[in-house]
Amino acid sequence: MRLDVRGLRICLQKTEILRDVSFCCGPGLTAVLGVNGAGKTTLLKSLAGICPLSQGEIWLEDGKSLALHEMSAGRRARYLSYVPQESRAGLHCPVREFVVMGRNPYLKWLDTPGKSDYQKADEAMESLNIRHLSEAYFDEISGGERRLAYLARARAQKARWMVLDEPLANLDFGRQHRFLVRLNRYLRTEGTGAILSVHDPLLAYEYAEQILVLKEGKLAASLSKKDWDFEETYLSWLRQLYGMDGRVYETPEGKTIVWRRQDAKN
Repeated sequence: MRLDVRGLRICLQKTEILRDVSFCCGPGLTAVLGVNGAGKTTLLKSLAGICPLSQGEIWLEDGKSLALHEMSAGRRARYLSYVPQESRAGLHCPVREFVVMGRNPYLKWLDTPGKSDYQKADEAMESLNIRHLSEAYFDEISGGERRLAYLARARAQKARWMVLDEPLANLDFGRQHRFLVRLNRYLRTEGTGAILSVHDPLLAYEYAEQILVLKEGKLAASLSKKDWDFEETYLSWLRQLYGMDGRVYETPEGKTIVWRRQDAKN
């Protein structure tokens, strides 16, 4: 299953936000990096069909080609699930009912979720260790728990690709890592892919198979861990984006990036 984006251009209120963005992502986790205002959220919303395309095409390749950019929102939701950056904190409903909303693309008009839909919702919550929140109200749980509920809803949707806009926001240090571990495990089990935006380049380095670098509305680089010069190129881009120097060190648990201490005056 491959996500293929071709010549994407987004204009909002006559302002060009993204231009000539093209990339291809295979199964596994793809991270999108970029400074604030680079266009990360706009890119992900365009994939989900929330931001209209001014130009370009979005395809899913799985034996046959599926033109997502030509699909209605309801049909697209069967192939691609979306976890937004903003959590609807004011939504007053049990978490289980929120998660089962992920089954809506498969229901006919005026139908209600059935036993199998709730079973998929329960399985998704169990996989994220939030089954105990089933009867809690969505607007009464913590911000981090709401992020996990959104992910559970996306899993219950059983789409072929997931799009997640800053899913690590409001998660503490431990939950950020557990979130990504569980997400990668799910992607391997299902043989599918996910693309997410993230601010921490260390998390992108540790968990993503592919990293997209956005800069001023353009795709500046598409990096794969399979590239022989991946680490050198990645560190070079981090210097350009953030002005930070780092080195890759080998540890018994794997490789990590260590930053050179910065002078506070700079």
